[in-house]
Amino acid sequence: MQEGAEPICTTHPYPTHEFLCYLVEQKQFLLHGSNKAAIPKFEPRRQTDYEGRMITAVFAAEDSIAPMFYAILDRSSYKGSIRNTFRQFTDDLRHSRNYYRFSIDTDSLAKGPWIDGTVYAFSREGFEPVIDEQGNPLLEWASPNPAQPKLRVRVTPNDFPFLANVQGHDDRLQILIVKFLSSFEELRKLDDGFAFRYGWSRVLGDDVVMLIEQCRNNVPPMRVDLVSEPNNGPIWLHLRGPTEIKDMLQHAIEQVRM
Repeated sequence: MQEGAEPICTTHPYPTHEFLCYLVEQKQFLLHGSNKAAIPKFEPRRQTDYEGRMITAVFAAEDSIAPMFYAILDRSSYKGSIRNTFRQFTDDLRHSRNYYRFSIDTDSLAKGPWIDGTVYAFSREGFEPVIDEQGNPLLEWASPNPAQPKLRVRVTPNDFPFLANVQGHDDRLQILIVKFLSSFEELRKLDDGFAFRYGWSRVLGDDVVMLIEQCRNNVPPMRVDLVSEPNNGPIWLHLRGPTEIKDMLQHAIEQVRM
């Protein structure tokens, strides 16, 4: 392979997800889904693993279904959160079965944020399974080094066997948080959160009101303080809360800046 991965045309009579399953189970490949059609090499990025821990790595999965979801979700337009579960369970007869749950923002789900994508296949060399808090290996694998795919398979939304089963969740608070974290002029750390400086506008005022409405019943609780400096000065938005809130904000800031 000279310039990236050669495409595979799945002209066989089987569904694409079954062909991807064959790559994982019979050929021992790891899979990664992307909107991009021709990535020659994957570079490690700072991001969270399945357990929410921040690491710098290339991720792939010992699974054929979850990578398809990430390949067909249009990440250029979708700004909400993703609440997915994919794990392997072993029953009393020692039969292994994979469990899936896919969920995106309800409003976005209604618009159908799906596009054609690509699933990349990697050899397992250089990758290690992600370990959960109980010491169990997960279906997600990570490599701290750049990884070059061996194969790539084009997939469409209709290839994804659980497209009709994708669930929706209320993501208005997260979307507002991302909006505020994408437009601040200055950032200061507080003992229990962060302070963000903005230039005043009516749109900002409307967004602050919406943020307060969303935060009033948020769990864990998040406190919103608004400070207006005199003489047409800037606005400071203070977002405060317990450790979970501060960690969530820190992670969101890092993700927005990537």
